[in-house]
Amino acid sequence: MALEKDKPVVKGITISYRTLGKVACLIFLATAILAIGFWPDIMSLKFWGGSDPAFGDIFRNIGWILVGAIGLVLAYERTNTASRQADISNDQAVIANEQAKTANKQAETAMENLKLAEKGHNLDRFEKSAALMGKEDYPSRLAGLTLMFELAKEHPKEYYLLAQKQFCALIQLTGREVSQIKKRNDDVSEKNMSSEDHLEIHAAKRLGQEALTYFSKLRIDHIKLEEYWTPEMIGAQFSELEDIDVKLQLQGVNLSHASFNKSKIVMGNFRAAILYNCSVEEATFYKCDFSHARLREIIQFKNTCRTTGSTFKGAFFSTNNPRAMSYSFSCFFQEASTKGLCIAEKDIRYIDQEHQGTVTICDENGKPKHFKPA
Repeated sequence: MALEKDKPVVKGITISYRTLGKVACLIFLATAILAIGFWPDIMSLKFWGGSDPAFGDIFRNIGWILVGAIGLVLAYERTNTASRQADISNDQAVIANEQAKTANKQAETAMENLKLAEKGHNLDRFEKSAALMGKEDYPSRLAGLTLMFELAKEHPKEYYLLAQKQFCALIQLTGREVSQIKKRNDDVSEKNMSSEDHLEIHAAKRLGQEALTYFSKLRIDHIKLEEYWTPEMIGAQFSELEDIDVKLQLQGVNLSHASFNKSKIVMGNFRAAILYNCSVEEATFYKCDFSHARLREIIQFKNTCRTTGSTFKGAFFSTNNPRAMSYSFSCFFQEASTKGLCIAEKDIRYIDQEHQGTVTICDENGKPKHFKPA
């Protein structure tokens, strides 16, 4: 902090130490001159020694005056020196303060440059990972997935949402790739497909499932960053999905036309998810949460899908199976909690008599009807 070089004497007026010394000397000289002018006797021995002057007294009085004058000069020099020292200290403090400000500005500039460099580096990482995910070969796409996940994990505020959108896009892309391969082999059974087609299907499914794993891992800690975004995995291929090392976080996700055939999903979160026209052939959903999910026109042609220990509170369920295949869902809810489930009137037969009182019958749009099954 800078030292004050001026001291207030009268409110609103400041006078320096040096000025005070000069004023004191001027007053002394003016007083001496006035005294000589108005009292000429001041120069006589009588004035200094009385009516009967003694030289000792005269010299003593004059001596005291000289001592006072010398003291005044010394006092002036002392105040002058103190003032100069205060000025120097003040200047040094000002310089130190300016140096500190300069150092702070340099530090701030360095920090800004570092942040800009980091942002540039992260942007390069994002572009590189996105480019790799757009490649056609499996190793490159998998490497891009991993790089994207690491970037979003390190910098969630900047890259979480971007990464999740990339994952969703890749999941949908691999789903379309599988569908296209199957479509061009429409007249050939899956067992008779070429080894190349089998490898392409397997690679596409694995990529989609890896993207799903990274999607779920990021969502566990950062789902609040999504705000009003609704993830879409329309047409995703999750068939034969198992051995995932994370609980799937698919709450609120649009999973329309997705395939879960032969999947084994444990404790997956499907709350408020949209599962329209999904295929669940031979799938197992163990202790999954389907609360408030929309399971409309679910497809299954075999009596093998299980939802053991899963909950369906507030969910809506309907199938698109022809009546000739109505038996296929007879075990769907056998070991699940159907309390609070809304079910289409035509599909109430899939709920056993003992638990029909726990569900609400709805029309095809999920609107509750005003009666319960007998």
